[in-house]
Amino acid sequence: MPTETPLQRLASRVLGQPVAPWIRAQRPETSWRKIAAELNRVTHGEIDVPAQTLANWAPDPVVADEPSAAAS
Repeated sequence: MPTETPLQRLASRVLGQPVAPWIRAQRPETSWRKIAAELNRVTHGEIDVPAQTLANWAPDPVVADEPSAAAS
């Protein structure tokens, strides 16, 4: 796993828990933008990052495609 950035460490400290699992717990039911807004809210505006930053911090797992009929 890549090393956390200083901003990720700060977000975890302000949030009171590791930020990546906090983000993953809200996905895939919640959009990246809504998670970014919620992180801003729960940290009282101390952590204000764009949705893409959160996607980089805790990317959605890659799902393997099912084999297609053409591959047989």
